Amino acid sequence: MSTRLSIEQPSQEATTFRKALFAVLLGVISFAAAASIIHLCIRSPLNLYAAVRSEKLAAFAPWQGRATSAIFGSSHIHNGFDPRSFDQTLAATPLATTTFNLGVEGGSQSEQRVLALNFLKTLRPQPHQACFVFLELNAGANFTNNHLVHPRTIDIYDWRTLRFIHQLSPRSLGTQRALGRTSFGIVGSLLYYTNVGMLANRIFTPPLDQQMLTAETIQDRRGLYTPDQPAATAAVFQLFADAGHAMTPAPEPLLPGNYALLSELQRDSPIRGVHFIYVVSPRIDNLSSYPQYPAEITVDGVTTPILSMARADLYPDLFPPAEWIDGAHLSAAGAGVLGRDLARQLLDYYQQHPQPMDCGG
Repeated sequence: MSTRLSIEQPSQEATTFRKALFAVLLGVISFAAAASIIHLCIRSPLNLYAAVRSEKLAAFAPWQGRATSAIFGSSHIHNGFDPRSFDQTLAATPLATTTFNLGVEGGSQSEQRVLALNFLKTLRPQPHQACFVFLELNAGANFTNNHLVHPRTIDIYDWRTLRFIHQLSPRSLGTQRALGRTSFGIVGSLLYYTNVGMLANRIFTPPLDQQMLTAETIQDRRGLYTPDQPAATAAVFQLFADAGHAMTPAPEPLLPGNYALLSELQRDSPIRGVHFIYVVSPRIDNLSSYPQYPAEITVDGVTTPILSMARADLYPDLFPPAEWIDGAHLSAAGAGVLGRDLARQLLDYYQQHPQPMDCGG
């Protein structure tokens, strides 16, 4: 009796599934390869056009190697810090410096990190000048949701930015808030690595907004952007009335990302003697309550001061209605006061904590 071996043939459905799976995998591999090739063609995504940020970088270009200090952050800095009054206040002191406003309207912690790293590359030793990097501590971690598919997000959310956002998203913030921050970072990073719009941006570069660029450079503004602003409106006066004057402190924790950012900047600085400063920007509702942070933070043996301008009790000149255009943004006059008062607070700090000040020394 002979035995007949029977070999089952794969079903038509199984064969079709395998072919489809192979096609999908081939498509993914091809897409990843194409994305990698495009990245090789785009060496510096930060230099791709991104409205508002590109104008600020263009305004800064003539100051590369000349500016020894810069301040970073959101519109609270972009519209609210005058480097002229800041430098004038420090001019005859050991803290004399040349400052540029690199805050960007709608900005975030993720963006100021990238811009600060970029600024450090431009620094050159400058005898008799101090070097400062000011970071807005109370800026949002990510951009607002309407910027998720904007070049300002896509062009900078590499794996390092994603790691930084994760460090700003501890569970102590609450599950929903931490997950929201991390999710934004993941989507932004996916868009970065799939080069959404990057190649088209490189080939069809939009023109700079010359009106904004002029507004940030005339009269030695050095990045300060104060478009035509009306005098304090009735709405501003109402905000002051509603805020009251309790000035209650609201303790705010420092996050792992706040430490990690300073460590990264200190490590990447090409010269010695750069002083990193966290700044808390003011709002009208600080009259009611203000964020309270520790006075300083120590990272890798280096102590960084946290200078809060959100204290109406300490800086009364910042809080008349005439210095504001809305609840969160100072007027041009208010920007001058902020520059002056921040310089004075910086002087007070370093008088109490004397340190070498020469940039690169």
